[in-house]
Amino acid sequence: MARIAAALLPSFLLSTALFAADVRVGDVELHLPHPRGYCEMDPVLASDAPLVGRLHAAVAQSGNHLLVVSADCAELKDWRRGKRPDVDHIAAYQTTVALENRELPDTPENMIHSYCASMNALGDQVMPGTTRDVPQRAELASTLIVLNEVKLLGVLAEEPLACYAATLHKFQIEDREPTTQVAIIATTILRGKVIFAHMMAPYAGRTALAQLLATQRTNLIQLQRSNRN
Repeated sequence: MARIAAALLPSFLLSTALFAADVRVGDVELHLPHPRGYCEMDPVLASDAPLVGRLHAAVAQSGNHLLVVSADCAELKDWRRGKRPDVDHIAAYQTTVALENRELPDTPENMIHSYCASMNALGDQVMPGTTRDVPQRAELASTLIVLNEVKLLGVLAEEPLACYAATLHKFQIEDREPTTQVAIIATTILRGKVIFAHMMAPYAGRTALAQLLATQRTNLIQLQRSNRN
């Protein structure tokens, strides 16, 4: 599910950032734009259904609801044609089931701050004896992580209405080489609903992590603009 490929996409793929999925969370309609160069996966297609189904099941176990899944357009196109065993760059939107049909228990700013504090505390537990330097933690964790393990690294950045946390996950699909995948989870609140924007890619070092964070910040700006009241 994750193997990094740094390549400039053709201009017709870049236009996909203009498209968004319209979803309903509780009684609120939200517009969830796909990251630039990403195309929505279709759970009805035979090629996409197994992967989307696995993600739905995994997300449900965590108490969240998977809203939309997209993947790098070029990778998705080749995957659907059977030219690659999997897609490596995936993005997904989730929400928390417990608050889908309820009012927020606190102000959005306080909730985001509390969430960031919790992610930092969990990161300290997972990576004891390290400073809250997430890129440094990622480099260390990449050498220690074992197959099927997920490590929460802590918070990369905090803003008034956004918290960016990172995880590292090592897994293996069929007979492929094990992959270490990094995910940056941007948490925000839109129209009174909690939204988690995940962006997953193969871990490729400190520089790639910084680039992924920059991309997520751009994605979140687009997401917030698309849902202004």
